[in-house]
Amino acid sequence: MTRNLKALGLALVAMFAMSAMAASAAQAQTQGEFTAAASPATLTGDGGGDKFTAAGTTVTCSDADFHSPLTNVPTTTVTITPIYTGCTVGTLPATVTMNNCDYMFHAGNTAPGGNGTYGVTVDVDCPTSTTTIEIDAWLSPHRKTTMPNNPDCIVTVSEAGNQGLTGAHLTNDHPHVNISGTVTGVDYEVHKNHFLCPGEDTVPKGDGEYDINEVTVEGRTEGGGANTISVSDS
Repeated sequence: MTRNLKALGLALVAMFAMSAMAASAAQAQTQGEFTAAASPATLTGDGGGDKFTAAGTTVTCSDADFHSPLTNVPTTTVTITPIYTGCTVGTLPATVTMNNCDYMFHAGNTAPGGNGTYGVTVDVDCPTSTTTIEIDAWLSPHRKTTMPNNPDCIVTVSEAGNQGLTGAHLTNDHPHVNISGTVTGVDYEVHKNHFLCPGEDTVPKGDGEYDINEVTVEGRTEGGGANTISVSDS
């Protein structure tokens, strides 16, 4: 009986110690927010090699330009409008059209280990419930030129189901911020049954991915001058 009580006591001590360590780790994480040397600020981003994967197809865009509207800082959320060019499926032509949809980036908690890195969640933000981001691909450059409105693959991403997406992170790299990582769990619909994107299905699938390939985001003042930005503890 005594040995059993001692064993139970040791187990309880270990459990409380682990709980304390978990609580300490949770307390060590802090909520981040976007800050700038001057407010309001705009953000401009430059990247390339971003990838969209859906229905077994990966579209890679050689150039990705991001910009935000004039925003008061500090803030935990920024709206980013991307423009993608040079998109392909392997060697086949493709496009990613935002149709006035944006991304909303919400600064999250510090990542384990710190080093100026914060998690970020992403929302797809569209002007209406029927507006979507459209990803198209063609079997050849000739088909894209002659049939620009009739792609061989059509995948759409709507606002519904694409809130609070995780997988990306923000890293301070003075005087700017880098955004990178793979956003997972993206809902999408396939609108053509083709080997480029097989399985036409208007029921959204949740296995899409968006790989952000190290986008460098810089700040600008209201007048367009340089504006140091960072992500800091709120």
